[in-house]
Amino acid sequence: VGIAKMRITANDQQTVNNLASLASANFPLDTSSIILTKLDFPVNIWRMLSLPLLPKTSEPEALLTPNLGVILEDWILARWDSLANDYKYQKIAYSPTTGWSESDNRLPDFAPGLGYWLITNAGPFDISVQGTFVAQTEQTISLLPGWNQISNPFNYPINWASSNIKIKNTATGEMADLGSDLATAWSDDFLLWWDGSNYQFFIAPE
Repeated sequence: VGIAKMRITANDQQTVNNLASLASANFPLDTSSIILTKLDFPVNIWRMLSLPLLPKTSEPEALLTPNLGVILEDWILARWDSLANDYKYQKIAYSPTTGWSESDNRLPDFAPGLGYWLITNAGPFDISVQGTFVAQTEQTISLLPGWNQISNPFNYPINWASSNIKIKNTATGEMADLGSDLATAWSDDFLLWWDGSNYQFFIAPE
């Protein structure tokens, strides 16, 4: 949890919904199946969250409620929706005029490569997550036109400047190194990483 959050923009130059995908290379794998992590979140401050494993319980409310309490009353989970160009929230909605309210909105289940925003009204919490780490093969993250809230799918840091990260154009099947001239025609070559207080800006190596 909380390692190498990545956001990438994809340019919709060919008017396709799923323009590109992000792939990462092989690294040694920790095969532990039980993860116990402490989410030391300050109260009432949004923090970015990800799970670098395949959780046994992946539905957000089922995983978080036993540890954090009642949704909306005790915690809120959000995620940037690239197609809507706006934030979406788990089972709630926000209006500038009426504030928070219950809704049928549902975020994607927790999975490696997906990033979320979490805010709680208390803490810290010890959250036990049972699951398995992803296989030590290339992992692909689908990108949509616009900003994408993604994360490192592995349980170890990936060096943005030296890792074998590639962009694949799913419309043509072409693949190129992130930061290359061809890849930047499909996707911007930078990411914004939230360090807990500010966004940090990184540019992929050429």
